[in-house]
Amino acid sequence: MGVGVVAAGLGPVACHRASAALGLTGPADTIRAFKLWRIVQENPKPVVLPALSYGRPTWQLATVVRVVDADTYEVQVGRATARVRLLQVDAPEHDQPFGAQATDSVRALVLGKYVQLLSGGADGYGRTLARVKLRPVAFSTPPGVSLDSLLVARGWAWAYAPSGQLVALASQQQRAAAAGRGLWKCGTTRVVRPGIWRAYNAQEKATAWAGCSW
Repeated sequence: MGVGVVAAGLGPVACHRASAALGLTGPADTIRAFKLWRIVQENPKPVVLPALSYGRPTWQLATVVRVVDADTYEVQVGRATARVRLLQVDAPEHDQPFGAQATDSVRALVLGKYVQLLSGGADGYGRTLARVKLRPVAFSTPPGVSLDSLLVARGWAWAYAPSGQLVALASQQQRAAAAGRGLWKCGTTRVVRPGIWRAYNAQEKATAWAGCSW
């Protein structure tokens, strides 16, 4: 056990538990993993972040404490914890081809880091629907790149909006597909959107993406 861990007063069981739960590995991540784990444990019931502040949409500073999957995260805003569903994209499911890779890609980008959120209300599962922008440091101005745009450009999500695809994201998706990035590795004909994947039975899932390794 490292000196930093001893100084923090963390036992080996707690450290292993925190790191495993949050997907972090290596001694350099141990203390950060425990701090994030403690935040999650102390705030077990996520809240829905308000869409308006003083009557207008407002970006809020948050820390990502858990990446559930590529488009769903738990964040800390002040003393509150919220589960956020990223707007404008749809990423592969956990058990879907390329789902794990998409999640790992997002985890490397945001876990334990500051982001900015623009809430758009809540969905039927009680999650906060939000735009998310990356921030290199806590109080940098202006916010960095939009996470939805980055995911689509890297081929880890589909551009999506309830009223139809957004023009800019749709263009990024076309370029990612043409380049064979991410889930477009084996072309466009074998790609199955998450909504269709969830409706598949076990046999259909077993034969989907046939011949494509991920």
